[in-house]
Amino acid sequence: MYLLSLKILPIEYPECLLNSVVYTKENHSNLKFESVCKQAFNLNVYCDGIYYYSLDLEDKNQVLIDHSKNGKYTFELEHKEYPQFKKSIDGSIEYSNTLPIVTLTPSSKLSNEDVIVKAIRNVPKLEIGYIDVDLNGIKTRYALNETIRLPAIHNQDVIYCVSAYAKDLYGHEVSDQIYVQIDKKAPSSQLFMNNERVVDRMNLKKQPSLEYKYDDANAYMRVEYYLNDTFMDMDFEKVFNRMVKDDVLKIVTYTNDVLMNLEKKEYEFVFSPDKEIEMVSKSEQVLEKDEVVEFERVWVVNEDNEVVLKKNTKHIQKVSKPKIHYTRKKNKVQIWSEDKIEYVLVNGKRVQIEKDVVGHDFVEISLKKKKTSIEVKTKHRKVLKKEEIKRSAVRITSIQKIRMWLKQIFKL
Repeated sequence: MYLLSLKILPIEYPECLLNSVVYTKENHSNLKFESVCKQAFNLNVYCDGIYYYSLDLEDKNQVLIDHSKNGKYTFELEHKEYPQFKKSIDGSIEYSNTLPIVTLTPSSKLSNEDVIVKAIRNVPKLEIGYIDVDLNGIKTRYALNETIRLPAIHNQDVIYCVSAYAKDLYGHEVSDQIYVQIDKKAPSSQLFMNNERVVDRMNLKKQPSLEYKYDDANAYMRVEYYLNDTFMDMDFEKVFNRMVKDDVLKIVTYTNDVLMNLEKKEYEFVFSPDKEIEMVSKSEQVLEKDEVVEFERVWVVNEDNEVVLKKNTKHIQKVSKPKIHYTRKKNKVQIWSEDKIEYVLVNGKRVQIEKDVVGHDFVEISLKKKKTSIEVKTKHRKVLKKEEIKRSAVRITSIQKIRMWLKQIFKL
């Protein structure tokens, strides 16, 4: 009888150096053990608790773990000959290739009021994150989840630099930066009178030339005029023409920029003329005897602010009437004028007006009835230059020239 003796070696699991959670953005990593594995073990790899693949661990002290998809990788030692012998490794590896998101969103990038800035973020495994606000080199740090208010500063135009930074546990880094301009500074304007800058209250002796200037090319200005504190809805020239001695003119300017920052300025002027102000009015009247009378009246404002007539002159001019030339030859009547013939009516019917060889308006009428009524109307014509007369003569057609020539031969 033979006795069979079996020597069963104890199962010795290799000790893994991974004993905690490791986060990585690399798509592979080395899993190391304290020593070379002398027994036949496989390393089972799980991703998010689901079996993924196995690696042969025998005679090795490390294996390369391939992270082909995002998730949490856990590991299990399994004996090749006795698969019932298994042991989980305490540590795990979390892998992600997804970049975090941080975006700064201001309520406005150009404003004249306070601006609110928030960070829209998607950083599931945030390790560190913050927002920096830089104004003129001075930085203030805020938490990434804070809502930040950028204040407007009275009468200043400032630019804020806002930066956000975030890093997740996998090692991914992300940042964003914006600039916010808050312009609370109103445009600056100046009034120049006769090329001299107006600073204090001034006296006006005569109508000046006004010029408005401001330091912002995109600004616009509205001007109002007040005469003795009464608003005058008219331009400066008309306001000035209504002024009398010791009147007070107030000019108010409203200057806005594109952000509606407003500058308001007021200027006052006292009207104190050196001498009396004259106002001239002219009119004319046409008389029946070829005369035109022109009247010129000069009005002044006296010390009592009363308008009085200072001078009244009358000029009489002779005006000649246009002339009509009339010639009769047998039963023909020729009418012409150096002035413009507006129309010719023969027995109430309009006839065509032609031109003679020198360019005068010309009409020839045949008298077929015992009594013929002829009505002619003319008006003064502007004197033509020689070249204009020449051009007018050229417009006469060849037929007209032949007719004129025949008339001269037969003396019609």
